[in-house]
Amino acid sequence: MKHILIIFWLIISIPCFAQTGSLKGHISYLEDGSDFASLIIVLIKDGNIITEAVTDSLGNYIITEVPLGNYELKISQLGFRDKVIKDFQIKEGLKKGNFIFPDPCITSKKICPKGHKDHIIPILYGYPTNRLLRKAKKGKIKLGSCIVTDCDPQWYCTKHGIDF
Repeated sequence: MKHILIIFWLIISIPCFAQTGSLKGHISYLEDGSDFASLIIVLIKDGNIITEAVTDSLGNYIITEVPLGNYELKISQLGFRDKVIKDFQIKEGLKKGNFIFPDPCITSKKICPKGHKDHIIPILYGYPTNRLLRKAKKGKIKLGSCIVTDCDPQWYCTKHGIDF
C-alpha cells in the first residue's frame, strides 16, 4: 500500500516540474501610439490554439504558464488585418511582448508575388452593382468583402490564386 501511495504522489507531482513561461506586454495603435483595447492575442503551435488573452482598456495583456517552445503569435481585431509573428519563442520566466498594431500597409504594384505581370485583375470592395457582378462572373474583376480596411489587397493573380 505504501508503494502505491508513493507512485500516486509521484504521478500527481509531475506537472509541478513542467517548465513554463509567461508573456506580458502592451499593444499600441499604429496611427497615434494610443492604447489598443480588446485585441485578441493567440499562441498557436502546430495549428492548435494553446492559449489566448485579450488586452485590457490600457492595451495591456498577460499570458501565464505557457509550455516552453516556439509558437506562432497572432494578434487580431475585427476590421483589421491579423498580425502574425512566426517562430515566437517562449522561454522560462517572463518575456516582454510589446507590439504596434496593425502593421503598416504596403502598397502593392500590379506584379504577382511570383514575378509575372499577366493574369492580374483588380479587387473591388463594397456592395457590388449588377454590372460588377457580371464582370466578376466573367473573371474580369474579383469581388472583395463589404468591409473595407486601409490595408486591403488591390490585385488578384488568377494564375496562382493570390491576393496582393
